[in-house]
Amino acid sequence: MFTVAENGKSLELHATYDVLLATGDVFVREGRDAIPAEVVGSANHFKLNLKRLLPFLERAEGKIEMVCKDGLHIVDMHAHGGTQSQPVYRFLSMPMLMEDSECTPAELAEKARRKREAEEKLAQEKQQRDAMAAAA
Repeated sequence: MFTVAENGKSLELHATYDVLLATGDVFVREGRDAIPAEVVGSANHFKLNLKRLLPFLERAEGKIEMVCKDGLHIVDMHAHGGTQSQPVYRFLSMPMLMEDSECTPAELAEKARRKREAEEKLAQEKQQRDAMAAAA
């Protein structure tokens, strides 16, 4: 998740990698970093797919300008001296939904547990229907 403070001086990145293990435990890796930035406008936070963003960042040179209204509209980045109206090298991306971005590992584990229980209940109901159909 990217976060910028109102008229701030940095762009902060908080990355998490969560995996639900077969044991029911949640494995979490986190990383945080901040880069100097000239922020104009109000505070904002949004989530981008870093796998899609990385090729742009690897090829971008010099100052990168990022235009982001909020977490619901297209994020527009351009580099190599371009501007939003005349981009030289551009990256456009819709932010990812933020629904789980603030979840703790315990909350993720609870969601996973509820999902497993619902799947088990559906499987049991299907078995009962199949058994009733076979008996009929």
